[in-house]
Amino acid sequence: MVERLKPIASELHLTVAELALAYVLAHPAVTSTIVGVRKPDHILRAQRAATIQLDESVLATLRAITADAAHNQVDL
Repeated sequence: MVERLKPIASELHLTVAELALAYVLAHPAVTSTIVGVRKPDHILRAQRAATIQLDESVLATLRAITADAAHNQVDL
């Protein structure tokens, strides 16, 4: 799944983590997230991701990728 997200993130000049966080925050039922960080710049990236507005075409692509990943998940 991450490999499928990399080109989208790159096109939007984001890291995959920023894209993922922006995607989660784009859901209308989500009002906040708890983000773990290891370095100070991670805080800045999380803050940046919170301000990103993904357009509907990107959201549709991300929904398809996550649905496909959920469908193909293998139970261990």
